[in-house]
Amino acid sequence: MSMQRVTSKPGFVPAIAGLWILVELAVVRACFDATTAGVSFLGRALPWDCAVRTRLGIPCPTCGITRGIVLAVHGHPVDAWTLSPGGVTALAGVAALALALVLLGARQWYGGGTAAARWLRRGALVWAGVTGVVWAAGWMVAVFSALRMSGA
Repeated sequence: MSMQRVTSKPGFVPAIAGLWILVELAVVRACFDATTAGVSFLGRALPWDCAVRTRLGIPCPTCGITRGIVLAVHGHPVDAWTLSPGGVTALAGVAALALALVLLGARQWYGGGTAAARWLRRGALVWAGVTGVVWAAGWMVAVFSALRMSGA
């Protein structure tokens, strides 16, 4: 079977996309490590400071997202949720999407999958909305907590 015939077969693209996402998650797990205080890449601490938090004393909407995602990938969901609920929610959605794409690709490869593709699109949109709400709520809680601690 030629490469042209394989790549044009229904289901090839979603399966490869799902596998690629899973490989990327594995690379993140292999190369990055995190604590609640910081992130390291291949054992070397990354010196990141949030400019908004440094100047204004309140967290920006993305404060803690990298640490949260890396902690979640390493199996520490409680610590990750504490840092960034939206990050954990997004990561769960990305992992579920990757697995769903692989399964959809297999289903389409052997014929069918049209209804599954519609459900996958709808589910991805709903999960994106849930993630946005969780992210915004988590950020608002962090801002109010920082303001309360500063006495403002």
